Amino acid sequence: MMMLVAVAALDGADTQLLPASFRALEVDLGLDLSGLSMLAVAQGVAMSIAGPFWGNLADSGVSRRLLIFGGMVVWGISTAILASTANFQAILILRVLNGCALGLLTPLAQSLVADLSDKSQRGYNFGWIEFGNRTLGQVIGIIFVASVSEQQVFGLAGWRFAYATIAFCSLLLAPCVLIFLYDPPRKFMPDRIGLMNELQCFCSYLTIPTFLAVATQGIFGTIPGAALSFGTMYLQ
Repeated sequence: MMMLVAVAALDGADTQLLPASFRALEVDLGLDLSGLSMLAVAQGVAMSIAGPFWGNLADSGVSRRLLIFGGMVVWGISTAILASTANFQAILILRVLNGCALGLLTPLAQSLVADLSDKSQRGYNFGWIEFGNRTLGQVIGIIFVASVSEQQVFGLAGWRFAYATIAFCSLLLAPCVLIFLYDPPRKFMPDRIGLMNELQCFCSYLTIPTFLAVATQGIFGTIPGAALSFGTMYLQ
């Protein structure tokens, strides 16, 4: 659980990199609001599309520890490269790659908590993961990035320094995941790998009224969050 909370915290910090540096990107790279919104949408859509793929691999018996390790390496490297580029197309591609890697945390963390926790403790452990993501990761991340994004740090633009710092922390934590995260051995079932089965399963969920209610409120619940991602930029 400690490793999952730590990974969730870095995931939250990485998620806030873009919103917290919108103003700096606008000034430094000349991006307009449409371009900034496109970057946010690209990352969010990539996360959403990649999530079922990661979940399918986990359900098929692929090592969740290796998946999380690989995802952290990918999002760490993509963030590090992003810190050194000024081309909008390159930034867009890197944000998509970053979003695909970030999309693994939720399904894999849920799978691990379900396997490792007693039924009476699952909600409590999910709460700790959310605490790591939103309180430790997102809050600290947005304060840190927003504070330095428009300054010069060690001769670098502040937003580049912030991106490089989060990338370094991700790459530093990745080997710890490989060493310390416990993943119970499971049978590998390669015949289960495939998104068609997941799509059919999802369609069956659409017949469950409770699932539709939760999904619908989730759709509307993300709208203010997306709008408020520009809150820091507005205040700046």
